[in-house]
Amino acid sequence: MSETKIKLPVKKIVLLAVAAALALIYILQLCFTGKSKVEILKLDSTPDKIVIENSNGTVELTYKDSAWYVGQKMYSADAAKTKNLVSGIKEIKLLGTVAKNAAGTMDRYGLEDGSAIKVTAYKDSTVLRTLNIGKSSAGGEQSYVTVDSKNSVALAGGGLNSLFNTSTESIRSSTIWDGDSITAVKVVKGEENFSLKKNGSMWEIAENNATAARTLLDQEKVHDWTEGMLTLKASSWAEDDMTIPEEIPFATIFVTVDGREHVVTIYNDADENRKLCSCNTLPFMFYITKYTSERFVKNLADLMS
Repeated sequence: MSETKIKLPVKKIVLLAVAAALALIYILQLCFTGKSKVEILKLDSTPDKIVIENSNGTVELTYKDSAWYVGQKMYSADAAKTKNLVSGIKEIKLLGTVAKNAAGTMDRYGLEDGSAIKVTAYKDSTVLRTLNIGKSSAGGEQSYVTVDSKNSVALAGGGLNSLFNTSTESIRSSTIWDGDSITAVKVVKGEENFSLKKNGSMWEIAENNATAARTLLDQEKVHDWTEGMLTLKASSWAEDDMTIPEEIPFATIFVTVDGREHVVTIYNDADENRKLCSCNTLPFMFYITKYTSERFVKNLADLMS
C-alpha cells in the first residue's frame, strides 16, 4: 500500500513557524517574569514638560497656567491623553532585566537610534527621567526599555510603545468649550435673527415682548436644544494659516456658557458634509460636521409651542 504524503503550502509553513516562535517567546517571558522581581520606578515630582521623539517627529508637551499644551504653537492638549502620558513617564513598571549589558545589541530590542522612542521628562528645565522604548512584546502590553543612563535592557509593562507612539495632532484637544450651564443664545442666519435668555429656570425671548413671548416658547424644546450645546468639539482643525472667508457666513451663533460668551461664525465648505468655523475665544479655525451645525443652528419656529 502506497503512503499518502500531505504537502503544505510554503506560506502556511512559514506562518506556522512564526506562530510557534512567538508562542515560545511568550512562554519564556511568562516564566521569566514570574521569577523576576517587579520594580516600580516612581518620580518624586510631576513633570512640567515632556518631549517625545518618535517616527512622527518631536512632540512637546508643556504645563502652563494649570493646563497642558502641545506643540510649538501651544495648542490645548487633550486632558485624558495627557494624563496617561504623564503617568506613563512618572511611574514605570519593570518586569525584569533581559540584558544586563546591551551594548552592540540594541537593534535586537528595537532600541537603536532611529528606531527607539525617546521620552524625556523635565521639571523646571531639569531632566527628571529619560526613557527609551523599543519593540513591543506579549501582544503590545510589554516593551523593551532602557531608563536614564543604565546600559541594561528591561521589560516594562503598561504598553509604553503604543502609548508614546503618538503625535501632536493626536494629543491636541478638539474641545472648543465644555460647560455646565448656558444662560443666553443668539442665532443669526439670513433673515432669522433671535435671542433667548434664561430667567431663573425659564427661557424667554430676549427682545420685544419677552413676557408674552415666553408663553409661546416650548420650554422642553429649548431645554433640550441648549443642553445639546453645553459641549462643542471640532471634527478636525483647519490649517493654522487659514483665514476667515470673505463670503457671507452660513450662520453666527452667540452662546453664553458658564458666564462667557462664545461667538461662532459658520461658513459653508466645499465639502458639504462639514462647515468651517471661527470662534472669538480661539485663534485657530476649525471644522464641525453638518450634523453638528444643524443641531446648533435652529429657527425660532422650531422652538415654539
